[in-house]
Amino acid sequence: VEQQGNSFKARLEAAIWTSQLYVNDWWRQGAAPVQFGLRPLGGETWEVTVTNRLGKRIPSASLVLNGRLHELGELGPTNTFVLEFSKGTLATEYAVGRASAFSQAVEARRSQWARQGPSQALDPRTVAIAASFLEESPLRDQRYPNQGWRQTFAIPRSLDLTPNLKRGDAILLAWLPGETLVRPLNQFTPKRANYQTLLRVIKPAG
Repeated sequence: VEQQGNSFKARLEAAIWTSQLYVNDWWRQGAAPVQFGLRPLGGETWEVTVTNRLGKRIPSASLVLNGRLHELGELGPTNTFVLEFSKGTLATEYAVGRASAFSQAVEARRSQWARQGPSQALDPRTVAIAASFLEESPLRDQRYPNQGWRQTFAIPRSLDLTPNLKRGDAILLAWLPGETLVRPLNQFTPKRANYQTLLRVIKPAG
């Protein structure tokens, strides 16, 4: 506060919510930058081979196999994993478990002035993966009678991978922070650019 005669000037710093959500869905013909293959080893065990052709390491990747989400970790040029169907987290439970965090974030943004900082639970990778399975059938199951939040979200059909999950497809999710697979659309240099990509590679069932 600066006193000036019978008046004063004051400066108050306060957090204000702004939206930084941008979703782009691109289709491009050609060889996928990341490919993977599956080989049964007997019982519920499968061998997964992932080939990374990006020319750089991928810091985080997950595989949805038989409806369950398995964390693969960092990917180099060629990677081999052995997974069991019974291990991992159900993709349905993964999405439902983060529904309350989504609702809290939306409710917080109803206020013009931010009352608290952003939720640490809503890291970009977690949000991107969970948003890929928001149409999961358990959200309408009687086990979740109070999940009214679902009616407040518009879910683009091209974004949701539920049809692939129900068909039994294997889905590889590769997280690329600070990377984009296509050139940005902007024709100017932004003050702050934060590119992040969730690369989704689908291997049809059978």
